[in-house]
Amino acid sequence: MTSREILNREIERIQSRLKVLDLMVSRPNANVNNFREEIKNIEDKLANLKSIISREQFSDNEINPIR
Repeated sequence: MTSREILNREIERIQSRLKVLDLMVSRPNANVNNFREEIKNIEDKLANLKSIISREQFSDNEINPIR
């Protein structure tokens, strides 16, 4: 996989957004709309990550179940 750095960066971004969600939930005055926006942000990042993976070339012995 030639885009390991890109994939790792995207995974780290998703992890950081999940931490934001955790922080938002712990606040007593959490705003539901902000929470939903953050969920949408994470979904967009996951879609981007899936797109990157689906564009990767197969190695000789690899089976990619996403396609």
